[in-house]
Amino acid sequence: MLLVALFVSALGTDFLRGSAMAKVVSIGSDLGALALFGALGHVLWLLAA
Repeated sequence: MLLVALFVSALGTDFLRGSAMAKVVSIGSDLGALALFGALGHVLWLLAA
């Protein structure tokens, strides 16, 4: 919710656009973390599936 508030206040977007932008940033962060931890061997793939 903090990221949505930041996009709305700092960039002057409306709530719907700020929420969509925050969702894209969140998904990118999640995929980046999965790639990093997967590459380092810290993901239990059998448990994750």
